[in-house]
Amino acid sequence: MLRDQKVKVVEELKQAVTSHDAVIFAEIHGMNVASMNAVRSQIRRVGGSLKIYKRRLALRGFTELGIEGTEDKLAGSTGYCFLGKDICAGARVLVDFRKVAPYFVMKGGIVQGKVLDAQAVDRLAKLPPAEVLRAQVVGGLAAPLYGFVYVLSGLLRGFVTVLDGHRRALCDKAE
Repeated sequence: MLRDQKVKVVEELKQAVTSHDAVIFAEIHGMNVASMNAVRSQIRRVGGSLKIYKRRLALRGFTELGIEGTEDKLAGSTGYCFLGKDICAGARVLVDFRKVAPYFVMKGGIVQGKVLDAQAVDRLAKLPPAEVLRAQVVGGLAAPLYGFVYVLSGLLRGFVTVLDGHRRALCDKAE
């Protein structure tokens, strides 16, 4: 590869890292073309992409971006999974693919400039989708309001019962 080509590859990697929210590193040694295409299509469905770069060029790109601590995670044949807004969905896709392809090993990743290990990527995959988290927050905020409305309705119901009893007493006296 010529020097100009290497510079282009490093710039492409840097642009991909800065334009995506996360990069997950995965061991791809032993993958055939069919399994590589399968994981690429699954990652594309959640708004990501899978690329392969030479280790030295990737290290140079990460160093130029100021990201340190990736050296040990890039050993061997490494695939770079670039993920967009829904990082958890992308991590879930990779973890699910690992179940059917045991040679596909997670090495770690970078999320918003911070280097993660493989266990952190697994934890990301276990997080519920963003919609579920939003629903849980809304439910947590709404629960006290429902309790307050229930207490108020109980007070109002008691007041109406007292008024109705008083009305009946007055009607009984009038007869």
